[in-house]
Amino acid sequence: EGITDDIKAKSKLELDLDNAKRRLGVDKVRLKAAREGLGRCIEETAEEISTQLIIQNQMYDECLAKSCQEEPGVMSQLSEIVSKMVNRGKLAVGTEVEMQVGGVIKKARVEKEHVDGTYDLNIWSVVNICNRNYEEGYDVSTGQECASAVPRLRLTKLGGKDTQPIPKNAPRNPKDPKIVAYLYEEAARTKAILDKTVTGAVAAINSTSNHRCEAMIAPLKAQERALLKCLDKYNGQFTRITDIARTTIMCRTLCTVCEVLRWIWTNKCEVLNVLRIKNRLDPAFDASPAGGYRDILINVRFLETNHIAEIQITLAGLLDVKKSGGHTMYKVARLLNLNNPAISQHTGVADTDVLRKVGKGVIRSLDLSGTEIKKEIIMELPTLQCLEARSCAVTKLALTRCTGVIQGSKLESILTPGVIAQLGPTVKVLSLDVLGLTGMIPAALWTSLKVVEELHLDSNKLTGEIPKEVGELKNLQKLSLWGNGLAGPIPKDIGRLKNLEYLYLNGCSLEGSIPVELGELENLKNIYLYRNNLTGSIPKELGKLKNLEVLQLSSCSLEGSI
Repeated sequence: EGITDDIKAKSKLELDLDNAKRRLGVDKVRLKAAREGLGRCIEETAEEISTQLIIQNQMYDECLAKSCQEEPGVMSQLSEIVSKMVNRGKLAVGTEVEMQVGGVIKKARVEKEHVDGTYDLNIWSVVNICNRNYEEGYDVSTGQECASAVPRLRLTKLGGKDTQPIPKNAPRNPKDPKIVAYLYEEAARTKAILDKTVTGAVAAINSTSNHRCEAMIAPLKAQERALLKCLDKYNGQFTRITDIARTTIMCRTLCTVCEVLRWIWTNKCEVLNVLRIKNRLDPAFDASPAGGYRDILINVRFLETNHIAEIQITLAGLLDVKKSGGHTMYKVARLLNLNNPAISQHTGVADTDVLRKVGKGVIRSLDLSGTEIKKEIIMELPTLQCLEARSCAVTKLALTRCTGVIQGSKLESILTPGVIAQLGPTVKVLSLDVLGLTGMIPAALWTSLKVVEELHLDSNKLTGEIPKEVGELKNLQKLSLWGNGLAGPIPKDIGRLKNLEYLYLNGCSLEGSIPVELGELENLKNIYLYRNNLTGSIPKELGKLKNLEVLQLSSCSLEGSI
């Protein structure tokens, strides 16, 4: 009887195990089907809105750039005010911070504090090999980029954000869903104080100056959105939700934004404490994950309720873009993670799946640098048919040092009229260098790339001249055409590239004189014109370039005095 019971028990266990395996198999099939369905949904949605997403992003950037041009110097004042509000207190050795280096926000680590309150830092290293970035980290022994005697005001401490205090009578576990009701109770009490404070601030600013701003009182954050955000970003820790009570102050000008910040800083001790500021109006801030929208986000703790609320300060022009449809598309993109770099960017070897996603608008940054383009995908390359798709919205295309079927191709076989037309409104970085490309640069390239900031066609076998239409690339910051067979003069129209910082035309066969118009490009940092057939004298106008760091004019036929 005992043996029989053992057999029965064993049989039951085996049966349960078999059933569990079958259920697991069914679940795997369902999960696979769900993932495939989500993938199709992402592609279909991207196909419809990808181009609009990029254009909306550009509209935000243009709006901010226009404000900076209309109010020169004010953005620097704004950044200084923000720094004074948050960059305070000593930093211990080993503390991680953010700082601006050459107009880019970089992570750094404090290595030493000086008696005068400045700091030596080791900057987080990102190594670029064949146009691909690799995170290298901190290592002072390898001579990495460092910064010395940096003032405290330039350093923003990194670290965890403040969390809401657990309300009285609420569950002590911050992941207990029951705590949400208590947080909303505290938020409702705080919102009354927040609205009164912000309304008073706006009235005070508008009555004592020429500045104009408006309080845009908002309801409490929808619970559904708050819960989704908590699960998606905060690992279910509900006390990390700090924007249940929130409001926006809309400003007409950057000067008004400064006045609002000053008011908050001056009056903070009476009703609130400033905990954190994210200056997303800073041009160096990468706003692409938010669809391009920008503001200044301030987390404040109100003294009366001890609850954290959020104040957003933004420009009227940015809100106009948001209301025109930008926010609706951003919400769709956020739901499907379309702005997540893990989805929208691809670096490395390409296959037909990657190229399909490029054509669908899912992948908007394509970097194949240093990889082999194999014959298996010859139907897509070298003609890059995926870039001609109506829904393609590539902002970066990098093929530097690619090998395989693309090597030695004609440039016009890659940048076909269809590709140029599709890339024109969206591409910011175009790198087709060290590929042995032949032929002339397509004329349409100079007039169609409306927003391009970096153009790299260097170290190829391109011929022809640089046309006057190069001056149409208004946003261009880097122009690299060195190491080609380009001939003829450097066009005077290059002086219309007011944003140009780096000019590399060395190692060509360019003739004639150096255009005096280069002296009008006040942002120029590097000028490389050596190993050309240039004649004449060095224009005295180059002496006006106050930001110039490198001027290479050797191996030419220049004459006269310096």
